[in-house]
Amino acid sequence: VPVAALVRTEGAPTSIPSIVSFSAQSTAISVGRAENNNVVLNDRKISKVHCRMTLRTCKRKGSAENEVMKRLFIRDSSTFGTFVNGKSLVKEQWVMLQDGDVVGLRNPHGNASLGEYRVKYQDGEGGLQDLTEGTGEGQPGQPEASAPPREETAEQKAVRKAPAAVPEPKAPAAPAPQPSTLDFGGAEELSPLEEEDGAGPA
Repeated sequence: VPVAALVRTEGAPTSIPSIVSFSAQSTAISVGRAENNNVVLNDRKISKVHCRMTLRTCKRKGSAENEVMKRLFIRDSSTFGTFVNGKSLVKEQWVMLQDGDVVGLRNPHGNASLGEYRVKYQDGEGGLQDLTEGTGEGQPGQPEASAPPREETAEQKAVRKAPAAVPEPKAPAAPAPQPSTLDFGGAEELSPLEEEDGAGPA
């Protein structure tokens, strides 16, 4: 069960996954330009390994010993900087992320709302219910590239509701290594084509 997630912001590139979830089984990701990162953003202002995020168990201040919480920590390792709520992080130093924080991979020039991902926690405001329902959360910690964002765009709704939709997902007999129309930058193992092939008739 996911305990934390990064949710793509409206202004972020659509090439990055809409949701990246973290759980007890999947606790760390790397973000950057190189193809071997969990989240790949091909931009010349993005370093090969731009930043790393990890889920850690923390004790709440002033709470009983057994009262713990899971929180995401981020560490910048980039040339041009990683930003939280518009402020640049100190390089190579772990910083705890709060519910609602906006993580920016490119310089937002002090504008806190300009960032690629917003942080959400299961125990935060609103929880993660609306994010994980029907999103293929079986692979927590991996970019949820195949899961449609909870709020669909008008274009996605039109494609989904089109009566004469092209039966593209059923065309390939073998699992496709990459999505045929969308590039999610290295998250092809969660492509919708593979999911439907496995679930449908052989």
